[in-house]
Amino acid sequence: MNTSTEKFIEPLLNPINFEFRFDRDINQHELDIKIRSNLVQNALKKFNTFEEPVEKLNLYPVARAGKSGSEVFYLDFYIKTASYPKKFIAKFQNIRKTDDELKAAKKAAFASLCPNVISAEDTENDLGIILYDLAKVKNHQEFRGYFLDENNSSENCAIAIKSILQDIGLHRNTSEPDKKFIEDFKKYVHRKQQPIEKLAAFIKSSSEYNGFSQISSRILNAYNKLTSELDFSFTPYLVHGDLHARNLMVNTKNPNQTELIDFGWSDYGHPAKDFVLLEITLKYMLLSELLLNMKSRKRSEPLHLPLTVYEKFEIFLCENCFILPNYEYLLSKIPELAELKPYQSTALERVYLCLIEVRREAGRILNEFSCGHIHTPIPSAERNYYASLFLVTLGLSEFSEMQPVWTLIGLDKTGAAIWKHP
Repeated sequence: MNTSTEKFIEPLLNPINFEFRFDRDINQHELDIKIRSNLVQNALKKFNTFEEPVEKLNLYPVARAGKSGSEVFYLDFYIKTASYPKKFIAKFQNIRKTDDELKAAKKAAFASLCPNVISAEDTENDLGIILYDLAKVKNHQEFRGYFLDENNSSENCAIAIKSILQDIGLHRNTSEPDKKFIEDFKKYVHRKQQPIEKLAAFIKSSSEYNGFSQISSRILNAYNKLTSELDFSFTPYLVHGDLHARNLMVNTKNPNQTELIDFGWSDYGHPAKDFVLLEITLKYMLLSELLLNMKSRKRSEPLHLPLTVYEKFEIFLCENCFILPNYEYLLSKIPELAELKPYQSTALERVYLCLIEVRREAGRILNEFSCGHIHTPIPSAERNYYASLFLVTLGLSEFSEMQPVWTLIGLDKTGAAIWKHP
C-alpha cells in the first residue's frame, strides 16, 4: 500500500480491536479494518519513539453530533513494559479534512489550547488519522456523559464548564487581518440543512397553522435586520469553533481538570463563538436528554417542560445577560417553576448553573473585546453576544439533536434581545 507516511511498523502479535463494524459486507469490513489498522500503527510509530514493544491496541467508537463523515474512537495503546494504556482520541476522515484539522490543531497547540496531536495519511485510500493525546485529563469522560450522570452534582458540572472557559477567548491576534462580523459567521448559518429556507417555508402556511408563520416571520425579520444593520470589522481571536459537550473532556474525579479535543473548526474569529456554542448545547440538546434520563419509567410522568415555563426561561436569560442571579431568584421570577416535578426542576437547575458560568466568562471576554476597539467602536458586549447566539442557533436549528420547539422560542426571544442593547 502506498502512503505518504513512513514505512509501516511490523504487524502486532495481537490484532487491533476496533469494536466497530465498518460495513455490512464482511470482506469490505475486513479491508476497512486493515486500512485503518495500518494508519493507527503508522501514526503511533511517531509517538513511540523509544520503540517499546507494542502489546495491543483497543479502539472504541465515540458517538458524534452532526453528519461530518468522520469516524471517532477512543484509542488505548498498550506496551509490554506497562500494564496501563496510553490514551488518545483517534479521528479518521479524508485527507483534505485531516490536513485542515492538523493545521488548525497546531495553531491551537501553539496557544496551549490543544493537546499533543499526531497524524498519518494513506493517499491511496484518501484516508487520514489524527490522534489527540489525552495526557492532561485523567479518568477522562466527555462532558455530555458527565452532565447526564445523576451521580455527578450540578455544582460539579458547573465547575467543569468554568474550568474549560478559563482557557477560552484569551488569544487576540492583531497579526491576522480584521474580519467582518456577518462573514465570520457565514459557515455556521449557511449549512446544507438550509435553516433559513425552512423558516421561509413555514411562513407559507394556512391560517390553521398561523403560529408557525408568525414565529418564523419574526425570526427571519430579525435575521434580515441583523445582516443589514449590524455588520462591523473586528480583530479576531483564536476560537475552538466547535465547543459542544462531546468535545470537552472532564476528569470524573476532579471536574476542575478539563481539556478540549477535535479542532477541525478552530480558527481566528469572533470570541463569542465558543461561549454561544456551549449555551446552545446546554439549552437545546442536553436539557431534553437529561429530562429523559431523570424521569422514571412511568409513562404518566411528564417528559417535556410546559412551553410557558420554557418561554419565560428564555425571556429571563435575555433580560439578565452576563450576570445571571442564583437559581432561587429565578424561581421567584417564574412562579410556574414551582409546578414542575422535582426531576424537571433539578434538570433545569443543572442547565442554569452551567449557563451562569458560560454567561459570566462570556461577559468578561466580550467586555474586553468591545473595549479593545477604541479606534473603531463596535457594538456592546451584550449585543455581540446575543447576535452571535442568534446566528449560531439559527445555523444549528436543523440538527436532529436540537429540541425544535425550544429552539424556535429561543431564536424569537434572542432575535428581539439583540436590539435592546447599544
